[in-house]
Amino acid sequence: MAVTKTLIEAAPTLSAGVVVNWNIGMLYVDDDTGYEMEYSTSVQYDDNVYSFGLSAESDWNTQQQLIDLCPLDTWDNNFSIMTSPSAGMPDPYAEETIDSSYVIPTEE
Repeated sequence: MAVTKTLIEAAPTLSAGVVVNWNIGMLYVDDDTGYEMEYSTSVQYDDNVYSFGLSAESDWNTQQQLIDLCPLDTWDNNFSIMTSPSAGMPDPYAEETIDSSYVIPTEE
């Protein structure tokens, strides 16, 4: 399964001229089925796991710096689960049919 990941949001919160928080969003797309899912996170400079040093907004000049703040392992795992056949996701290319022979159950 080929997956395309695209950074779709990056919004810094500034205090005294330095970035203290990032709101980051990423779009995952399963290239085989077209299934999409958006993920987002908010990371503060003193976060225990994805922390970053206080710096000016202009110091954030590559996408990779922002991507490094994302919990990619968690998002990758979640997307893999959601797109696995065992997750019960319908095949987006399967023909849909109406079962007009379905009988509504009677109340008991």
